[in-house]
Amino acid sequence: MASLRGWALAAAVAIGAGAMTAAAVASEPAGDPAGAELAQQVDASYAGARGVRAGGRFSIPGVGSVPVTTVTRLRAGAVAGMHVRFGTDRVNASILLLRQGTFTRMPRQSCWRRSGGSEIAGVRAISAPGATYEAPRPGERGTELTQILPDGSRAEYLIAPGTARVLRSSSELPDGTRIVLGPSRALSVAPRLPRPVPRCAPAPTRTGPEKR
Repeated sequence: MASLRGWALAAAVAIGAGAMTAAAVASEPAGDPAGAELAQQVDASYAGARGVRAGGRFSIPGVGSVPVTTVTRLRAGAVAGMHVRFGTDRVNASILLLRQGTFTRMPRQSCWRRSGGSEIAGVRAISAPGATYEAPRPGERGTELTQILPDGSRAEYLIAPGTARVLRSSSELPDGTRIVLGPSRALSVAPRLPRPVPRCAPAPTRTGPEKR
């Protein structure tokens, strides 16, 4: 089993890659007209929600999986921040996606390290800039919808009949890295997200031996 530090780094890459790809191209939902329309209906169903909470598993092929919990803050249906926690109550790692940047906290550390710029621009409840959608499919508990991002990442959503809200989701990158969430719960009060403080001290710069 890989270390939790390894899981956190892999998750940061996985989530960051998907978010940055989504934010790279600004456009309305595209692809199958019915699929794109359903994505917009799901977004609209969360317009009055202040956030979403969900739990599930994060897995890497050939390695295993760890528990994952996500808390997303919404503002007028758009993602305003997200906290992703991997591991257990005793040992865990976190990724914090905010408008001012992306931050990671490794296991058994109390400090946060900035790992990139903002990766949530243009992302809503399920739709994201540059995403395309396949035709909706009937499922046992609702409607199934497939989302495809420009880098080939795929997300599968189970949409509740009547409310048009997400019951379950699973996202997979081309390398097979996968995160499965559900059931998800809409929040009527804005969730508190961690503040990325204190910040970790900069890593020392390594220098080679002096040349004579």
